[in-house]
Amino acid sequence: MNDRLEEIRNQIASLSNTELIEMLEKNSHQYTPEALSLAREEVDKRGGLISERTQYQKQARPPTTKTFTSNRESGGGAIFILQIIAWLELVGAIIVAIFFLLNPLIIPHSTEIGLVIFFQGVFLCAFLLVVASIAENLIQIRKNTTKS
Repeated sequence: MNDRLEEIRNQIASLSNTELIEMLEKNSHQYTPEALSLAREEVDKRGGLISERTQYQKQARPPTTKTFTSNRESGGGAIFILQIIAWLELVGAIIVAIFFLLNPLIIPHSTEIGLVIFFQGVFLCAFLLVVASIAENLIQIRKNTTKS
């Protein structure tokens, strides 16, 4: 067993910095915990490989450009607008429903129309707020799972 570990240690020591980083970050699922531990030891021996790691990350990730930024996250402004639209829809539906409910003699079936508009406004507001909440959660998931 010790001979096998020594053989793995020698193989890891012969890896280039880029190969070592790929082993630990990109292909770690292909190695045993012992091999990964030996690879981390080799990284420590080499001084952490900070400059090579940065260079590797620059090569591995394509450059991104943010076309829209806000104080929250990319997409935060769109979520805020969606929430505003949801609340405006609810307020508008309530106002229109009240108009129909207060004029039953002028407009035929105004009570039914008023109730339909009210419930449509409530459900559409709830739907838009749920969509906005899902979008916020997706942004947080992306933020938490993106390596920095």
